[in-house]
Amino acid sequence: MQNYFMNFIKKFALPIIIITILTLPPFPASAVSIPDPLNAADIFEVAARFIQAVLGLVGAFALFNFIIAGFGVILSKGNPESLKKHKDTLLWTTMGIFILFAAYAWISYILEKLSGG
Repeated sequence: MQNYFMNFIKKFALPIIIITILTLPPFPASAVSIPDPLNAADIFEVAARFIQAVLGLVGAFALFNFIIAGFGVILSKGNPESLKKHKDTLLWTTMGIFILFAAYAWISYILEKLSGG
């Protein structure tokens, strides 16, 4: 009985389903407008907003890093190894922020010159 059912599906039902799907008329296009959540005019504005978001996250991370390293300096209680570790964290965080913002300023300058603005 099971073999008969599988043969029926292979011979008749499956081709009828495929032909029916292929011969259906296309769905009419609806004039639904999707709102632009970014409200951006072009790809450059989207990129600028993305860079601003990344800079905001990096700034928040740097602030968190400064707070943790500052508490580490305070709580090191004169331990030279711990003090050096937290001072190095403060130094590298500061250098990272300067490098990040210098790169941002450099890229902004280049894009401004390329766009003719």
